[in-house]
Formats: sequence, structure tokens, C-alpha cells
Amino acid sequence: MRVAALVAALQITVASVAGAAQQAEILRALAPLSVRGVNYYPQQTPWGGMWTATPAGVWEQDMARVAALQANAIRTFVSLGREQAQAGLLLADGAPAEAYLAKIETLLAAAWPAWSARMRRTGAC
Repeated sequence: MRVAALVAALQITVASVAGAAQQAEILRALAPLSVRGVNYYPQQTPWGGMWTATPAGVWEQDMARVAALQANAIRTFVSLGREQAQAGLLLADGAPAEAYLAKIETLLAAAWPAWSARMRRTGAC
């Protein structure tokens, strides 16, 4: 019984090592990723105003500037406070309303045109 358990454990270990080696080969084949990111809020409408008061076209202009900096990541915040609730961007339970999600998608579309094009083509992320 002990021999069978030992053989089973060795088979699992060998399979794990083989799987890890295969995963390591995949990782070695990938090009190195250099993350160059920025924190983002519109200059004229920072913080909560980003989602409630940013004029049309600002995100597109700002994301063009971000691209010119060769950044490939942005960090911003989705606010779930009083200002968003008063603007009708939150549901009664505090979850983002469709209008809020549409604003977020607009920002993402401005930041990543390829992502936007894929969403329109397939309807999936």
C-alpha cells in the first residue's frame, strides 16, 4: 500500500515538474513587458468631476497625450460617492448605473482604440 502511494506521489510530482517546465518555456518565449503608466484625472474636472462634469472630447485629447508619452497603462478611480449619486450615475443600492458604465467604456475606448474596435466587433472583452 505504501509503495502504491509513493508511486502515485512520484507520478504527480513528475507531472507537476513537467507542467512547470512547459509553463517556464512559454514565459521565456514571451517578449519582456515594460509597463509605463500614468495616474489620470482630467485637468479641469478632477476627482468626482471626472465622471460628472468632463466635457465631450476631453478623454480622447488626454489619451492622445498619454499615447504620445508612450504610456501603455493608466490608473484612475471609479468614485461611488454622493456626487455620482446626485448625478444619477449610481443605482439605489450604490452599484454603477448603465450611464456610469457607458462613461467608463468611453474612457477605455479613448485609451485603447484596439480594445474598442474589438468590443464593437464581438461584443465581448
